[in-house]
Amino acid sequence: MRILVADDHEVIRRGVRALLSAGRDCEICGEAVDGQDAVEKAHQLHPDLVIMDVSMPNLNGLEASRMIRRSLPGTQILILTQHDSHEIMRQALNAGARGFVVKSSVAHDLLNAVEAAQRGESFFDSAVISRSPLPALPLPKRSSSSRTTSSKPASAGELPNCAPRKPVCACSPAG
Repeated sequence: MRILVADDHEVIRRGVRALLSAGRDCEICGEAVDGQDAVEKAHQLHPDLVIMDVSMPNLNGLEASRMIRRSLPGTQILILTQHDSHEIMRQALNAGARGFVVKSSVAHDLLNAVEAAQRGESFFDSAVISRSPLPALPLPKRSSSSRTTSSKPASAGELPNCAPRKPVCACSPAG
């Protein structure tokens, strides 16, 4: 799966690259520093998936998502954001996103979300869902074989294009 990472913070882009390079059948084909850059690079690179921040300069991630989905309907959008709210999730889905991950859950949920995208499924962050039931959200149009996924990890046998997961970091805080 070819992935474009769009976030205005270099440390986030590097972190996403590091997480996804750990034995996955994923290629980071490019990085974008704002929404306008994401739209331009999506047109140049034709990624399978764009991991998109919401709050970016020049063009926010929701508008960039709409533009990419209109012109490249085969490209999936996964929102990766600091905004932990149902309203932002609703706006992301209305913009054409297939998934939503809060940055505070990235270590746990990002790999699951990318794997869901590889299977053609939608994914919603466990932190947002666990706080309260989701309001009626408009799900993106998908084929009849697609499913919606929560953050429940799938077994390696269910992931056609991903190697079994290895721990990314076994760090403990300095005391």
